[in-house]
Amino acid sequence: MSIHKRGTSYEVRWTAGGRKRSRAFARKSDAEAFELDVKRRGQLGPLAAEVIQSRQTLAEFMEQEWWPHYAIPTLADSTRRRYLELWGTHLFPRLGGYSLRHITAPLIEDTLQQMRHAGVGVESQRKSVMLLSSMLRRAVVRGLIPHNPVQSVDKPRTNSIRLASPLAPATVEAIRAQLGRYDQIALDLLAYHGLRPNEMMTADWRDLGDRILRVNASKTSGGSAR
Repeated sequence: MSIHKRGTSYEVRWTAGGRKRSRAFARKSDAEAFELDVKRRGQLGPLAAEVIQSRQTLAEFMEQEWWPHYAIPTLADSTRRRYLELWGTHLFPRLGGYSLRHITAPLIEDTLQQMRHAGVGVESQRKSVMLLSSMLRRAVVRGLIPHNPVQSVDKPRTNSIRLASPLAPATVEAIRAQLGRYDQIALDLLAYHGLRPNEMMTADWRDLGDRILRVNASKTSGGSAR
């Protein structure tokens, strides 16, 4: 195995199954960590998955695999910052020390119950479950666990209802008077027909019938008529 610098990236080169392989990383430390992991798997041979699965904790997997090989290359900076906050505040203290194979659906349910009793908000609970699911899905891909136990757990739900606060017709008409023809049509669809912005953007004259407006309702499996 070897690490080569190519421009601003670092490329790890190795041979597996008689074929030459390579993978590029933005940081040298990530390339070195990946090289070490490949060497360890090569030394363990067929027992690699079993040995790693039996010993690796969620915290170790987060640090060695999920964060450098998934979060950094694929997630936006803001998402990574939020996930780090959720990890350090909620998941690491409760699940970080568990081995991957010992993280089960009942354990996840118990963890959510602990979070509720600790006064953690529903949105933080939901996002923590999303983070955990992403990590365990990666563990499935790497062959460390047979399936993602989060899929068997009911996600936290909020009972809050957001009440609509529509503008008064007089306000809508005052805005409408300042707009051009096509902007007026867009405003009519939003204010008087209740379309969402994305539904308004995909509306077509062919959707307009005799006292019926067909809407491409993206949150459902098909369209709807209004």
